[in-house]
Amino acid sequence: MEYSVDENVPKNTAKGYEKKKGKYVDYTNVDHKWANSAGAILGTSNDLYQFNKCLLEGKLLDSTQLNKMINSTVVFRDLDAEGLEWFYHAIGLGWHLSLDLSGKTTNVSHNGNTAGYNCNIQYELGNSLTIVIAMNLFPSGKYEPVFSTQNQLINTIHEYYKNEK
Repeated sequence: MEYSVDENVPKNTAKGYEKKKGKYVDYTNVDHKWANSAGAILGTSNDLYQFNKCLLEGKLLDSTQLNKMINSTVVFRDLDAEGLEWFYHAIGLGWHLSLDLSGKTTNVSHNGNTAGYNCNIQYELGNSLTIVIAMNLFPSGKYEPVFSTQNQLINTIHEYYKNEK
């Protein structure tokens, strides 16, 4: 991993795009250092996987800090069409948390984007399944097709993993 210091990205970097007025505009050589830690760190999906693995296996934080990070600070309860609670999710320290019906965290995730790029990482606590999706398309307008594509990929991976067990 490296930190972006100017608009000259390293060779073999995926080109980044944003859709504007129906056309894809190349944002690869945009200076990303303005984003600091929110988007100026350059790396691969494997870099992110390795960082996440170390973080959630307790190699970077002690157990007290890790528990604060993956346990909810704010809980949202979504209702179905009949007004019944069906999905709990929450915010931890830096993570979006998916909760089971008892309120226990089952999945932690975080996403981010910067000009030309979008990334999402999810980690299932019960089975240590990590999903990293890095896309070279910045979500603009109604955030499509980025988020629907990410959701389809994540759901497909979850179904495959569940069926392989």
